[in-house]
Amino acid sequence: MERASDRSSCTCRLTGGGDCHICKDIPLGVNTSRTLERRRAWRDPFRTLPLGGDTFRPFCIGVKYTHARRREMIFRVGIENNNEGRSVAYALEHPGCFAYGKDANAAALNMETALQAYATWILKHEPRTWLNFEEVEIQVEEAWDVYLINDEFDRVEKDGYSVDAFFRYDWKPLTAVEIQRALKLLAWSRSDLLITVEGLSDEKLNQTYLGERWSISGILGHIGGAESWYLDRLGLAFPRQEVPEEPFARLEKVRALLKTTLPKLAGSKQVVGIDGEFWSPRKILRRALWHERDHIEHIRKLL
Repeated sequence: MERASDRSSCTCRLTGGGDCHICKDIPLGVNTSRTLERRRAWRDPFRTLPLGGDTFRPFCIGVKYTHARRREMIFRVGIENNNEGRSVAYALEHPGCFAYGKDANAAALNMETALQAYATWILKHEPRTWLNFEEVEIQVEEAWDVYLINDEFDRVEKDGYSVDAFFRYDWKPLTAVEIQRALKLLAWSRSDLLITVEGLSDEKLNQTYLGERWSISGILGHIGGAESWYLDRLGLAFPRQEVPEEPFARLEKVRALLKTTLPKLAGSKQVVGIDGEFWSPRKILRRALWHERDHIEHIRKLL
């Protein structure tokens, strides 16, 4: 029987005890081809699980097995806790893909469904999709607890500025390929938004809803305003007085600026600390796509 050690050197990331297949030189069996169906990396990426009466020993990511396997992908995830009383899981390599949960564990578990929906969304627009998988493994790399600070940058319990997640992955410069794909994602998301509100009367756009901060018109203005604010974090926005008040004009003008700015940021290592929070081109992209797609669903629920 072929053994893992016969095929490649160990790239095991295990620390503090425990061994992978290569470390223990255990023969590979049928269970290894089922790991991504039965194993989830969130609670304990390398825990031992029962599989059909057998025991599955942890394996190391990076080993390529030679027997037939289904298309499987490992998705790197960052968790943001305390986001308006919930947790958000972000697929770090796939901006615009995210999942909510009442806590970090629930958000991570909901990511698989979100990835399937995200892949379907891409395929709808791009027949030659860059995201093609049948099985997934969720690998949570980092968790961030949102906190509040005051004007003196001291942490406070309430009535402060919310310092949102800056993951280690947000330090990575955007590549030209990532920006090319991001421009497509931004275009599809904006199209979804405009289709969602197409044909709504002024009365409907300005209707108020019990328990809601904004009307639909207010949400549209908020999306454009937030996008301008993200750009401002890196000193790339219009002067505030040049941001249109009318929601649709604001959306158009700010998005045009983002589209022309992104290609110039390829390879940029710029990271800025402002108002107690770190920002980078990658974080701007992550936040812009998350924010618009989140509010598209928000508007759909109101309708």
